[in-house]
Amino acid sequence: MGPDERLRRYQEVGADFLETARARAEEFLRDIGALGEATGRQAGTTVGDLRDSGRRGTDQLFELIRREIAAQLSGLGLATKADL
Repeated sequence: MGPDERLRRYQEVGADFLETARARAEEFLRDIGALGEATGRQAGTTVGDLRDSGRRGTDQLFELIRREIAAQLSGLGLATKADL
């Protein structure tokens, strides 16, 4: 599998991950909306936690992609900024 194919697969996995997280959050919010205002306030805190967790997951995914790109580029033997 070539570098382009790996990058495409990483992008697909990341997009699937984010779409699943978004869909679950929307479903959760719909369920909470049906429970009333007091529970809704409580849910606001939970949604904030979910959002933060999702952001961390996204950051981790991007870091994984960055590391893979760096590994692929270093394998090509290209001159680095330090080399120049």
